[in-house]
Amino acid sequence: MTLRQGGSVGIGTTCPGASNSGKLFVGTPNTTGSAAIAQFGGFIRTDSILTHDSTHGIRPNTTCTGNVGNSGAVYKCAHICKIIAYGGVCPQDDGNRPLGGSNYRWSNVHAVCTTTGAVIESNLCTPGIDSCPQGSVVVWRDGKLQGTTQEYDYNVMGVTAPDTESPIVMGAEPILVTGDIQEGDPIVTSSKINHGMKGDRACDLHGKVIAQALENGSGESYMIQGMIRKF
Repeated sequence: MTLRQGGSVGIGTTCPGASNSGKLFVGTPNTTGSAAIAQFGGFIRTDSILTHDSTHGIRPNTTCTGNVGNSGAVYKCAHICKIIAYGGVCPQDDGNRPLGGSNYRWSNVHAVCTTTGAVIESNLCTPGIDSCPQGSVVVWRDGKLQGTTQEYDYNVMGVTAPDTESPIVMGAEPILVTGDIQEGDPIVTSSKINHGMKGDRACDLHGKVIAQALENGSGESYMIQGMIRKF
């Protein structure tokens, strides 16, 4: 939809009011053979990121160009996403492009199944927490996230990740620890700032465990893979 100065409204056209004095203009749908093909937004546009055809279903529009993000740089849509087997749509490269953003989130995602890495809780966002080392164990105190400074803290929330001010609350991810740890050990908060440690199973661990170790380790300060989830 396009709204121009003066009040002209266009649906499926970028130039409402260009040819006559009316206020509402509806563009012509794209067609392939006898079937009308609904494009992203309902009508054909040369700058749509996604388009549609009878072979692939929804797919990247490889002919379009447009501004991406706030850089002002111009990219072809083929550089943003690509077709994979069975009509899937993926980013052009691995692990470098977000879908949505911290201020532009989808309200719900509906799918038969999902395959993800870390789960990050945006509602625990705390400005400045990304300055902690990767894998830092963080607790909720005084209305914000902070690096742990005491053992067996009930308020443990998650683990920090690079370039985000929200914590990982679930996933098989690196976690910063201290002391000797064996695969399968519960990991709790420690008195060493930002570090987890092995939890003693003889203690009451309910609500204090933030992860389970996925490998062995030993040292004053190091990272291991842990299955992060509070229990």
